[in-house]
Amino acid sequence: MNESYNKHYIRLDNQNNIIDGWSDGPRRDKTIDGAILLHETASYQFRLKPVEIDSNPITNPENPPLHDENGVPLYKRDGQTAIPRTAKEIEADMPEPEPPVPTAEERIHALEAAIMEMAGEIYG
Repeated sequence: MNESYNKHYIRLDNQNNIIDGWSDGPRRDKTIDGAILLHETASYQFRLKPVEIDSNPITNPENPPLHDENGVPLYKRDGQTAIPRTAKEIEADMPEPEPPVPTAEERIHALEAAIMEMAGEIYG
């Protein structure tokens, strides 16, 4: 029986954070321009670590999330290895929180205050 292998690729940002990763098994159409070959003889589904090193599905999941819900990368490349980023590294890349959207009541009060200020300038 012939063994079939797939290649796993990653893309990095300018700080060596892993921003994309895939297997050429299900993603044969994806361009590898600018990508780094992570594993040459790997399984069909993308993994950050080769199965031979860590076959535990809990610590070596297929198609792991590469970023959190804010889009912050969770892994980086350290030499030839993909490793988790520290909580401090992730926290440093967290986006600034969006300012709260004013309620209708707050917008009305702001308009009233602006009108009163203009009236004071006109009739003051």
